[in-house]
Amino acid sequence: MRIPNTILSVSLFLLTSCYIDYKAHDQHNESPRIQDAEAACWWNPTYQDYVWSFDVLVSHPDGSSEISDVFVDIYQLSYLGTLYLSPDFAGYWRLVIDERETPLWCGDFYEMEVVAYDWDGNWDALGLSPDY
Repeated sequence: MRIPNTILSVSLFLLTSCYIDYKAHDQHNESPRIQDAEAACWWNPTYQDYVWSFDVLVSHPDGSSEISDVFVDIYQLSYLGTLYLSPDFAGYWRLVIDERETPLWCGDFYEMEVVAYDWDGNWDALGLSPDY
């Protein structure tokens, strides 16, 4: 019995084709999560100036290396500025800065918002009040 060429070609194609499981390659596209944040200021006698510190813990379902940026937007009736934090370790981000390098005055009331972004542009935000 002779098998027609088209049937033979289709059969060979089906037998040699790769199966790709697209579900295994789906992107989760989940956002970072700000777990905790703290802002504080204190007098530094060495520099004769107040110092501000910002500490933020951010998690991500795909690991802390997926977090691209963490910053604090500062408001006092209007927008005052943004301070960018640096990664410290395992999802912790930190900034310690002399007050004279900021738009802040230790003891004044500020509204602050911590924002964390991942490499895909997903984000999370959290309101923050400084500790004095």
